[in-house]
Amino acid sequence: MRHRNAGFTLVELLVVIAIIGILIALLLPAVQAAREAARRSQCSNNLKQIGLAMHNYEGSYKVLPMGTWSLNPVNRWPSNGTNWRTAILPWIEQGPVYMQLRFNDGSTDLFGAGGPGTGIPGFTGSCVVLRNLLVSAYQCPSSEIQPFVNPPNGNNNDRALNVHYVGCMGAIPNPGSDPNRGIYCAGAIYGGSVCNTGMLTPNQPWGFRDASDGTSNTFLVIEQSGLVGEDNITANYYGGWYGARHIGLPEVTCGDLWQTGTTCIRYAPNLIVAAPGRNTAPAGANRPYANNTIINSMHPGGLNVVMTDGAVKFISSTIDYVNLTRLAVRNDRQPVNVP
Repeated sequence: MRHRNAGFTLVELLVVIAIIGILIALLLPAVQAAREAARRSQCSNNLKQIGLAMHNYEGSYKVLPMGTWSLNPVNRWPSNGTNWRTAILPWIEQGPVYMQLRFNDGSTDLFGAGGPGTGIPGFTGSCVVLRNLLVSAYQCPSSEIQPFVNPPNGNNNDRALNVHYVGCMGAIPNPGSDPNRGIYCAGAIYGGSVCNTGMLTPNQPWGFRDASDGTSNTFLVIEQSGLVGEDNITANYYGGWYGARHIGLPEVTCGDLWQTGTTCIRYAPNLIVAAPGRNTAPAGANRPYANNTIINSMHPGGLNVVMTDGAVKFISSTIDYVNLTRLAVRNDRQPVNVP
């Protein structure tokens, strides 16, 4: 009598492999979705921490920090200045770093991370402490933008921490009665425009009292951690610790007033742009110094934002653009809730 050998036949083995492959194919999207949910939650926690730090700053100084500012009393080059990310360092567990910084006119303590061959030679003096400084609260874990990479046209050779979250300086057009109110040098700043209708604007601080539409209805800091086409085009010129090009207020001297760390919203969230990005993005959003850089993220369907009251919301990529501008402008007299 012939006996069958123990073990699988080739057909049985192939069936088992096929079943395992199907199970992996079914489980993998669920695992990826769970991981992205965890990353999005961490991003939300980052913005919650930023919002709390902003409230602590306002509690100490009775105003929010300026979105960006210049330390030079006159317009000259190279310029020096910094932005809101530096101002709130003491409240995001970076007090020792902040205490080392010196906010001086001149070139002894430069916040720009240009490097050799650029207009700003890189960190000098006390600001050297910012080189390679990784602040986890400023980094979205879903982003493909590496912490210290030098982006196209970005001049970040001295390794400042890249921007993943930007302050909101308003929107274009103004959704109030006058669509041009608070918008300056229209299209003249490398194709972009500067505005002062948000909560974090150049060279001027605002307080909670200035959010006449309500702090729960006004953006404070918005995610900007995605790619434009294939490029990193965040508000990150001369690195993430740099400030405003000069000391002028937008309504007084808007010419050449570009800055790091803020944007005046002009385009829909996660606007789809053909590759590479730097040559295909629309006006005001194709350079890190053009003032209307696109708000975006790597999260499916939208991006995170912290409101002026400190609440963190998720904004859909398909949000009605008029409602988006109403949320970005602090005093348009058309308050809306986040959808």
